[in-house]
Amino acid sequence: MKKLSYLAVAAALPLCFACSRPQSNQDNEAEADEAPAAEVPAEPEEEVAEPFTVKEYEKKVGENELEIDFPTSGSPELIAAIGSWINSSLTGTYRGKPDNGEALFRHYAVALGQDEDLNEFGGYAVDKFELGFTSSRVVTYDYTSYTYEGGAHGMGGTYGTTFLRSDGRIFSRSCITSYKALHNLFVEGLKKTFKAKSDSELLANLLNVSSIAKLPAPALDPWIEEEGVVFSYTPYEIAPYSAGSPRVVIPFAKILPYLTEEGKLFITPQEADESK
Repeated sequence: MKKLSYLAVAAALPLCFACSRPQSNQDNEAEADEAPAAEVPAEPEEEVAEPFTVKEYEKKVGENELEIDFPTSGSPELIAAIGSWINSSLTGTYRGKPDNGEALFRHYAVALGQDEDLNEFGGYAVDKFELGFTSSRVVTYDYTSYTYEGGAHGMGGTYGTTFLRSDGRIFSRSCITSYKALHNLFVEGLKKTFKAKSDSELLANLLNVSSIAKLPAPALDPWIEEEGVVFSYTPYEIAPYSAGSPRVVIPFAKILPYLTEEGKLFITPQEADESK
């Protein structure tokens, strides 16, 4: 902060006294005649989302597939964060710059279909990183991972990861103040998923869950979509393989009170306004 010179302070004193002079009766009467303006609630300022563009990389060898939507716009931190996440979601063996999408793709494309352990049993692997939901605050990627190693079926699913546009931070479990407080919302959401009308009907669809009170929270990090925050279980986590990956979507209006201050950074003013 700039320091005022003694001369400037001295010159400002008369002005300060002039601004704080007592009001005359005439001034008071004039103000009394004016009706107070009604307060109108301010609408949340709409944030405009900058375009988010990607370059699509794709390779297929037999049943093996690799697809990557690599960002070509956004902050350097965001691009690097997405590149690092893609690398760690695969084998993590790429040692180049995380913001170099072409080099990252080439590294994994070369080895596609060359896994001897998978080939021995007629297996294959599918990895797809596709751009999903975007807002002025976040970018969500959908990651489809499926590995077949022989037998009745493979294992995998499609799950999201949400990044903060400004610096690439990931929306994770740490953005929730209390998973225990969300228990009833998980139960409510799963009833919709399984079309169960009661706790007993829901329990009949679950696996290794002795009671509704002991229903565990999903182990995966949640992510953000247009309808709200998504919480997903993996196959066999709470239900048979035939149930796939049961998920619960909690609308912004219901999840906002359970977000940390950091978690609220991922929500736009319009989304937050829905909770009022």
